[in-house]
Amino acid sequence: MFPAQTSFIPITVALTKYIEAYGFSNNYPYWYLGSTPVRYLIGPVVPSLLVVFHKVLPSVSFFDLSIVAVLLFQFLTALGWGLLAWKLSGKRLIGVFVLVGVFILPWHWVSAFGLGEVSAILAQAMTPWVLMAYAKYQISNTKYQILLPVTAITFLLLTNTTASISAIVGLVILAISNSKDQIANIKKAALVILGGWALSMLWYGPGYYLTIFGAPSIGGKSAFGAFFGLVNFVRGLVPIILVIVLVWWRARPKNFYEKFVLGWLTIFGSMTLFRFISDFDFWMDWTSWMGEVEVGVALLAGHILSQSLVSKKRSTNLETDLEVISQSRSGLRQHHMLEEKSKVRESWLRHVFGYFEIAPQTRILILITVIYYAAGWGLAWQKRDFWLPRRSIENTVEYKVSYELASLVRPEETVFLSGSSVFWLNALFDIRQVRGGRDEVSRSDWRPMAWEVREGEDAASSYAALSGFGIDYLVVHKENSGEYYHDFPFSDKFENNSNFQKVFADSGDLIFKIKK
Repeated sequence: MFPAQTSFIPITVALTKYIEAYGFSNNYPYWYLGSTPVRYLIGPVVPSLLVVFHKVLPSVSFFDLSIVAVLLFQFLTALGWGLLAWKLSGKRLIGVFVLVGVFILPWHWVSAFGLGEVSAILAQAMTPWVLMAYAKYQISNTKYQILLPVTAITFLLLTNTTASISAIVGLVILAISNSKDQIANIKKAALVILGGWALSMLWYGPGYYLTIFGAPSIGGKSAFGAFFGLVNFVRGLVPIILVIVLVWWRARPKNFYEKFVLGWLTIFGSMTLFRFISDFDFWMDWTSWMGEVEVGVALLAGHILSQSLVSKKRSTNLETDLEVISQSRSGLRQHHMLEEKSKVRESWLRHVFGYFEIAPQTRILILITVIYYAAGWGLAWQKRDFWLPRRSIENTVEYKVSYELASLVRPEETVFLSGSSVFWLNALFDIRQVRGGRDEVSRSDWRPMAWEVREGEDAASSYAALSGFGIDYLVVHKENSGEYYHDFPFSDKFENNSNFQKVFADSGDLIFKIKK
């Protein structure tokens, strides 16, 4: 089996293949001009697990192992959120509803198999378990209880540092959701985060975090620059933040579970909404936190369904009481029986009218949730070719281009790729590539070079940019190509310039040899 065209699973496979052969100690030679240690590119947890299972089952490919791992992580995710909901609410029924609700979330499956990378998926699966460990520590009075959440978040950071953001946000929400000892809880959360960060540094080293914070990898800015830009951006969002605060005040969550759910939905829902408003066409950007929003919906739906069933059960019990009274009274006690029936009926009516007072809101929320699940799965099934694994890739763009490059490119030569071919090349062959997306961490002029090659209209400028990086081959996907992203709006510029020698052309996929 092979993952979908746009899946990041091939990235996991490429790195794991190298780690199995050479370990974690070297620089990865096929990306970033060989400038980056392989341990900076992926945490040790997932590759180590895949290597162990591959040694036990050598006939099973890393692709198959990765797909099975993703499937298992989906079960782990649902189980974790179900148990967390049970522990936070104190109600097993809510936990059951949340477990089922999370497991059948449509975007969780689409994003995992269509866009996910194995270590990031495991990190998302571990998030509720980290929160559960911290919640237990938060209510404890013994210091040694900190060991469990610190160990959990360290394991999470060693899996995928970037995907740990939602867990860290969840820790803060748990800390402030408990109205008692909020300052002490925030200190506990900070200790857990710092403890996990310090322990993970034993593996990554300080250079890893300095690279992340200093590299222009966030919209062309460093993490520090992006942070200050975010502060200025937030200043302009004061009215929206006030609206969020007003919603919180109007909702008035009554218990720990309700506060956590509302906080979770508010934060991740707001970030999704802001990204959607800023650029709704760039759906891969504004769906970045869609998985967390879906989890919030499942947490809320579990709470609503549990309340509805409890309310109906109480109403049924009251009706049963009326029947028992009417059957057990004799004619000699008719007057007393009527008085008791009247009292029970009044109590029952108060309960029923109280229930129907909130029932329209409950029904609307349940209806919206049902529509989301039904429409989401309807769309997911309609677009199933986008995300479901495939049996064969021999006829795909990515395989054809990679196979052709393997016959053209010498070990010391480098190729520039963009789009989905980037993910697949090194999962299939050992070829040095200059990626068109996130390689700006190795050189400060990477971003303008990549933009010039992909977006620029002048072939001479593109040639100068490629020559400055010592690139030998260029892969271009035209509009009629089966490649998904189509990053070259002016692809004809290369065919009309003598510095680019076309050596391969098939169904809109071109390979050029760059003249020296």
